[in-house]
Amino acid sequence: SQKFNLKYCLAILNSKFAKWCFDQIRRSAIGLYPDDIKQLPIKVIQKEEQKPFEILVDYIIFLKQQETDILSYISNENLVKFYFEEVLDAMVFELYFEDEFKSKNIEFIKYASHYFKPIEDLEDDKKIEMIKNSYELLTQRGNKIKDNLELMMIDLKELLEPILKG
Repeated sequence: SQKFNLKYCLAILNSKFAKWCFDQIRRSAIGLYPDDIKQLPIKVIQKEEQKPFEILVDYIIFLKQQETDILSYISNENLVKFYFEEVLDAMVFELYFEDEFKSKNIEFIKYASHYFKPIEDLEDDKKIEMIKNSYELLTQRGNKIKDNLELMMIDLKELLEPILKG
């Protein structure tokens, strides 16, 4: 579709939200079939709003392709799992539970646009530098994304707990 960038779709299809949706579909059928994927509604947003999703997908793909860790104190696998995928999941939750997130004043997509910079057309050493900088920003005290991740797990626990347990 012209409405979606493939990396945006990839972000949604690999999210905890999508896995939960597919689990719900599987419970009502015997297995998961390719046509079942069509049942997952891909949220339509403007192409420009898809950019932070695309950037994080680029970060994750790049990190998974590296044979050596880019940081000496955390593996690429943990960097992906506990930082970038966690933010990506939160952004997907914000898309699908927009009213609930707004009511609690929890935002991710807006801040992701500021914290995560594109790496698509950079040389590998520049990609590494950009990802390191993003990680450092993400772990700083007072970082809006980090703070909102904590708030999300408290203020939206009842909403998200069934999804996160799956």
